[in-house]
This record gives sequence, structure tokens and C-alpha cells, in this order.
Amino acid sequence: MFDLAVIGTGIMGAPTAWHAARSGASVVAIGVPEPADITQHHGLFGAWHDASRLVWQRHAHPTDTEFTARAIENIRTLENEGADPILTEVGFLFAAAPGRDEGMLPPPEDYPGITALGPGELASQFEYLAFDEGVTGYTEDPPSGYMSPRDVVGAFLASAQTSGVEVVADQVMSIDVRTDHVVLQTLAGRSFAARRAVLATGAFSNTTEFLPRPLALRRKSETALMAELDLDRNPSLRHMPIFVYQLDHDLVADIYMVPPMVYPNGRTMMKFGANTHHDSYLDSASVEHWYRQGNSDAVIPDMRSAFRQLFPGVEVSEWHGVRCVITRTPHGRPYIDTLVDGRLYCAIGGNGHSAKWSGAIGELTATLALTNEWRDTVIPREHHRAQYSDEPQTWTTRDLLG
Repeated sequence: MFDLAVIGTGIMGAPTAWHAARSGASVVAIGVPEPADITQHHGLFGAWHDASRLVWQRHAHPTDTEFTARAIENIRTLENEGADPILTEVGFLFAAAPGRDEGMLPPPEDYPGITALGPGELASQFEYLAFDEGVTGYTEDPPSGYMSPRDVVGAFLASAQTSGVEVVADQVMSIDVRTDHVVLQTLAGRSFAARRAVLATGAFSNTTEFLPRPLALRRKSETALMAELDLDRNPSLRHMPIFVYQLDHDLVADIYMVPPMVYPNGRTMMKFGANTHHDSYLDSASVEHWYRQGNSDAVIPDMRSAFRQLFPGVEVSEWHGVRCVITRTPHGRPYIDTLVDGRLYCAIGGNGHSAKWSGAIGELTATLALTNEWRDTVIPREHHRAQYSDEPQTWTTRDLLG
């Protein structure tokens, strides 16, 4: 019998298994691998099936800043122990239109590496960007940058296996919670027993029968515009930082960008994400369909128009739309909580931050599951309490673009 079973080997499950094993526990981690062809895959998908996500360090709430610092430290540990480089440190640029600077931080003395920029400084330092009038911002030094969630998951799982974790490529079909242990049955007909289990099942959590009752989750369709380009024809972008831009625009809002990089398909592309009028909340039956064949190209005209306004001098050869799902919780942070006392726990709901917070999420989850206690003295447990769909909720996360 294992000490811990982790259901889901993605961006939350993999680091949970890793942390649990490093504490000395015996662990089995069961999850569905990334499909080779999403158009032919019928089953589970993961938001970690991606090659680029933003990592910036400082947030308006200090515990979120702490979360990021811990996650970066976990990445450093993986890299120091032999993983291929994970974090590409290019720095971070934040900009906001007047009245939309709620995410801005002042550059206090205890935040070294932050430089505030007025409209003139933004224009001179980032000549390739055409900001609206009055926009201000700040830059943040490395290690802010971007990383591949696919590589992070792979590194956590590889290191976890070295620590003794049994990683099983399969789908859990049932969980039997008994008095002193749990029993898992898989699609392939295998059975696993463990003293405790963690659900790290992402956007598909409410589609299973594993939960005592459905969680309060909103599954938002997310589309990113991939601008394929030639850096030799756009040399100004060679040293571009990651970028978040809060603005009011007729077509898009809350832009986030990853600078040009070479993707696994060999193409050099810049990721341009935003909230759009095409976004929707997906019901349980729609999540799989969206991943497999959702109409992500529908957003290309609007996002391309916004891109052209922001980068008027950049030459783009082709445009591509890519799909994802953001799983939101009412309080905007992951659920890391007990579902069945002493037996079943969860790490669910990344709110768009699961990749950069993955290691910190895994550490909190593993500790809670193995000890049945919240032992962290910095991160409040209330920040990560699970809420259920049959309870009243106050949603603090941004709604769909009106």
C-alpha cells in the first residue's frame, strides 16, 4: 500500500508527487499523458500541454509574491539536480492605461529590481510598442521571464521517479474511500491502494464522480494568438521581456505576451493572449470538445487588430490560434484543501497561474495530504479553502469581457 496516491500528473499533480516523495513517502502518481494528436483524442486534456507561460515575481498581495518565490526556488532545485534549463530569464514589463493600474506595484526599497516608468520612459525604452496616451508601467528584473509548463511537468515527474514515485500512464475511473485507506481503479483495469489520495484533476474535476460534491469552478475558454515571425526582420524584439498590459480596448482586454521563441514545431512565434468577446464559460460536456476542436480561429481577427495597433512595425508572416482552459475559483487562488478528512485532498483551480506556482502548490498540497494539517505559517489556509457549487459564492476573479 502506498502512503499517497496522486490522481493527475499535470501541473499540480506532478509537483505534489515530487514533494511527497522527497519527504520520504511512498507515492503512486496516475495520469493521462499528453495526446500526440488533440484532434483525435477523446478523453482528458491538461492546461500544461503548452510551451510558454509567464513568470513574474511580485504581486499586489504579498502571499502571492511568496508563492512565486517558492515556485522559482523549486525550479532552481530541478535545474541544479540536472533538469534542462526551465526558466528563460528575460525580465517583465507591466503597463496600464489610466484607471487600470490596479495591478501596479510601487517600487519600494524592499523590492529591488523594480523600475517605475512614466509615459515618456516607456516610449523611449520600448520603441516597438505603441502605447495609448498616459500609459505608465514598471519593469522587473530577472528571474522574471517565461517557461514551458510541459518541461516543468516532465522535470518534476522525472525527478519524482528518481525519488521512488511510481508514475502510471493511465486514467483513474473510480475512487473508493474506505475507513483507513482508498482504492483506485483505472481504465486499464489496474487497482491501487493508498492511505490517502490527492485529486489534481484540473478542468475535468467536476466531470468525475471523485468529489464528495461539485466544486465551485468556472472553466473559461482561453485562446492565444500566435504571431509567426522572423527575428532577422524584427530585430527589436530580440530582447523583449514578458509583458502584461491592462487597457481598455473595444476588442480585447488584459493582454499578456511571451516574446518570440522557437516552439516545438520549429516555428518562431510570439504569444499574444487576452480576454476577448469570444470567451465563454464551458460546461462539463463542452470542455473536451473545446480542447479537441473548438473554434479558436474565431478570435484571430480581433486579436490581430489589437496586435497591429500595439506593434505597428512588426512583420508577421502567419497567424495561429491555440486553445486552453483556465479553471477559476471564486477567491482567485487554487483550492488546496481536505475533501474527506484524513483520506482525500485536492489541488484544483489554477486561475491562470498554475504553471508559475506549480512547485509551491505541490508543496502545500503534499504537506496537507501527508499530515492532515496546514503547517504553513506564511500562506493562510483560508486563501485556499475549497468552495462548493451548492454554496453561496462571491466571485472576485474577473468575469467575461462584456
